[in-house]
Amino acid sequence: MSLFDKPPQTRQRNKRGQGDLLRNDLIATTIALVEENQQLSLRAVARRLGIATTSIYLHFPDLDHLLAAVVERSFTELATTAANAGKRATDPADELRKRCRAYCRFALDHPHLYQLMFQADLPQATVADDTNATPGRRAFDNLVAAVERCLQAGLSQPHDDPFRLAALIWTAEHGIVLARIARPGFPWPPLDRFVDEMVDRIMAFPQSTR
Repeated sequence: MSLFDKPPQTRQRNKRGQGDLLRNDLIATTIALVEENQQLSLRAVARRLGIATTSIYLHFPDLDHLLAAVVERSFTELATTAANAGKRATDPADELRKRCRAYCRFALDHPHLYQLMFQADLPQATVADDTNATPGRRAFDNLVAAVERCLQAGLSQPHDDPFRLAALIWTAEHGIVLARIARPGFPWPPLDRFVDEMVDRIMAFPQSTR
């Protein structure tokens, strides 16, 4: 089951010991509202789910904490999507390309959610004491590992800083998707080929890796 599966329109009361089901439904409902670009509030979430607003407080003290859970789940889904795409690769270079394509397709399939994940004023509840423990940082670390596998396999020119290479790739793919979200009518080149060229140029992959 996808993390983005929507909860049922008419919700049954949970049995004793099934409180986590409501928490999951609250997150899924909020994701649905974000994807529809609806105004967000605890009252709107409760109304969509067919429950009393006070029931939300059993799991989230305010909207920021609910949005923090949405951001965490979204990054988990993004990382899972990229990892699954990489599993079908023929070598580390192909894996990196597939991961980046999947990242960009995820963002373009969920533009409002993606913008929430990276908005400048992220909910305070998403800011961890250890910035290395945030959901977004864990997803980035997976990209660094994919870059390292390419370097270790000798598929690109030697480089002493895989973190910096990964940061260049992430900055580029982030820019690609934000530009396409902002200007959907622009005559963009096909996404997959565009992303592949970006990865190949940053990683300096030779033609033999294609």
